[in-house]
Amino acid sequence: MTQDILRQNSASQPSATPAKRKKHRISFVAVMLGMLLSIVLIILGERVIFDLNTALNPHAISESEQADMSGSDMMLGSSSLTSERSAVSRERVYYPRENKSDYRLTRMLIHAAFVIPVFLFLFVVYFWIWYRKEDSPLKIVVVGYLVFAFWMMIHLVFEVGSFVLDEYKNIGVYLVLLFLAAIFTMLMVILQRRVNHRST
Repeated sequence: MTQDILRQNSASQPSATPAKRKKHRISFVAVMLGMLLSIVLIILGERVIFDLNTALNPHAISESEQADMSGSDMMLGSSSLTSERSAVSRERVYYPRENKSDYRLTRMLIHAAFVIPVFLFLFVVYFWIWYRKEDSPLKIVVVGYLVFAFWMMIHLVFEVGSFVLDEYKNIGVYLVLLFLAAIFTMLMVILQRRVNHRST
């Protein structure tokens, strides 16, 4: 009799089942808009780093300044100046040929001062929204921003690599490379810890 009562009580108690995680759905339109967002942000980022270099690089000469110099000894036709073009427009920035190395190093450091903080900030935002806000509608939005962040970081890495191959002599290059290596190592550790935590 006692055994029957215990069986009935155990049968009446619902078995503890783990709550199923709600799947996060992403619409096709949202994916397309996210791609467009990434493209717009990439164009904006390329424009920003070009303008920052033009404004802050002491060796850079803007197109308007070069036009004012067109009648002087520093005219482009006299081979005293050389130029590079913006990745997203026809605008150019000029610099003296003899200062090419200093110009490129300063440009790289200016770009790094913009790209690295933006990359870290957007990565933290992505990590927080995807792993702390399970049902957030911002998930697809932050992916677009993360694509932009990785594009800018890849741009910086290629810029540093090109400078190393051409110059390979300034201590600033080593500082930027070591800083990038430390950032990528830290991000890999954070992501792997999160993956291991979710699998347990």
